Amino acid sequence: MTAARNPMQPLYDKLAEVGFKKKLVQQLLPDWWDDKIASTPSGYQSAAMRLAKLFSLRYSSLTDNGAAEFALAGRCFKRQVNIDIGSLDQASALASLAARLTIRSLEGDFVPPPPSGASIRESILHRGLRWVDFKALVDYCWGIGIPVIHCPNLPAPKMQGLAHELEDRPSIVLTSGRKYGYLVFDLAHELGHIALGHVRNTGWVLDEKINTAHVDSAAGQLDIEAEANKFAIELLTGNGNTNFVSRVSLTGEQLARSALEFGRQTKIDPMHIALNYAFAHKRMPVGNTAINQLVKILGITENDQDTCLNEYLRYVDTEGLDDDERTIRQLIGAISA
Repeated sequence: MTAARNPMQPLYDKLAEVGFKKKLVQQLLPDWWDDKIASTPSGYQSAAMRLAKLFSLRYSSLTDNGAAEFALAGRCFKRQVNIDIGSLDQASALASLAARLTIRSLEGDFVPPPPSGASIRESILHRGLRWVDFKALVDYCWGIGIPVIHCPNLPAPKMQGLAHELEDRPSIVLTSGRKYGYLVFDLAHELGHIALGHVRNTGWVLDEKINTAHVDSAAGQLDIEAEANKFAIELLTGNGNTNFVSRVSLTGEQLARSALEFGRQTKIDPMHIALNYAFAHKRMPVGNTAINQLVKILGITENDQDTCLNEYLRYVDTEGLDDDERTIRQLIGAISA
């Protein structure tokens, strides 16, 4: 005797061909799901429809004899050479899913942020905070109705960040696993895309890698990535052209102490100062040492990913998502991969 073929197997095979392995698919299906649902023609169509929605695929491509096809309209990538846009399809689909499910659960109003990083900075500092750090900026975004979603389990290769708008509600997806210091610039950059009008309804701006390039040489003018970078620097420092440099070569410990002293004077996050300096001088190992020192000096006990998760669970009732609760909790790292 031979075991009966799983009626879902043709769908699993198609999904595997575009990067979604069976284990991942089963993790994102609801707890009550049984593959036997696909035993009948109507059940198979229902399964195909659910999977198409989950993974941003064309329904017809799951039910015909061809390969599965993504339905990812509206993406806007940075204009960089040698980027294989298709390589980000799997991560893009799951990031979009996390954004859609989150937006669906929100009830409060969205208040558009001003198109000025300096204005947002002033608003945050007016609360009595010592500088604009990651937690402060996450709080600001949720407070005006922009969810900030950290998705740790997206398949590689993946984007650094994604600004997404659906049904007049923007959201931000971050993916970096760096524990301290790095995410504040990523978040400020994506918020810049939203504040500056780069994201339109049903559209995305998706950043594979965020850097500080200022000019699109092909067009001879600032592109949207450069604008978002400048907005982010202005939000974090008060001046969109800020670069931290030193005439002498600093050790990580020296950089940490200098960044802390200057940060206290100027109300600039010392971690941003340290990483800004390290990037400008191409000395990232020194910057990372400074970050580790600052974590100890400042007594930081919650990493940036935990900050994202805790704020998410404070604002979003995942149990209210019903069938999609397991899916969103998997995507945001609230349950293990």
